Amino acid sequence: MKWLLFIFCYLFTSAILAQGINLTIQITGIDPSQGHIQLALYNSAENFPKEGKEFQVFRVPVTANTLSTTINNLPPGKYAIALFHDLNNDGICNKNILGFPLEGYGFSNNVKPRIRVPRFEKAAFDLEQQNNLKISVLYGRF
Repeated sequence: MKWLLFIFCYLFTSAILAQGINLTIQITGIDPSQGHIQLALYNSAENFPKEGKEFQVFRVPVTANTLSTTINNLPPGKYAIALFHDLNNDGICNKNILGFPLEGYGFSNNVKPRIRVPRFEKAAFDLEQQNNLKISVLYGRF
């Protein structure tokens, strides 16, 4: 009987953990209302914010100056988000000759970079339960 109870508890706990955590992100300050928001989710400091090293990437069509998207079934952990407003839909964050973004950009925790992109620790957040984030898109140079 104890084994049956143990197996039931194990299966129930495994089913709950397998569902993952949902993360809802509200993106504000989008101007103009066209193009896409390309959102990159990172789960390690070594990879942030390197292109091609993302944990997950999402493209969300811009239909208004504020939009919301939900990432489902994430494992618990520490994450950081970098996003840009892809106005011309070319899939890259266009930059000027000095390397500053020509398109809007943003980071989790609304970190505002000074001269370079922020460190993972500044943009990171712990995801242990369903979470809501708000990220404002910044336009202009760092």
